[in-house]
Amino acid sequence: MDNIKVLFGKRIRGIRISKKISQEKMAELCGLHPTYIGQLERGEKSPTLESIYKIANGLDLPPQALFENIEYKKDDYASKIYNEVLSLPETKKKKIYNIITEIIDM
Repeated sequence: MDNIKVLFGKRIRGIRISKKISQEKMAELCGLHPTYIGQLERGEKSPTLESIYKIANGLDLPPQALFENIEYKKDDYASKIYNEVLSLPETKKKKIYNIITEIIDM
């Protein structure tokens, strides 16, 4: 079961990857240390409110966007799958979508 730190980390990693920026560039944009960004993405650190604001500002997003589609439920497999897929490159997301669509259509 993922905890909220891990889910938040996967969310910001997914956003960063979708914007095609490195951890170093994201850290620069957010005014945070690259090591801290990595720790957040791995779910090793809990972000402060100030860090959440800096991340949102650096990524040009409203703070609430960092929490969209994060659902913390113990046995919700759809949320677990979504959070795992979120940080993958678009090509892998498309392959997973195609596989799931085929399974559903069986």
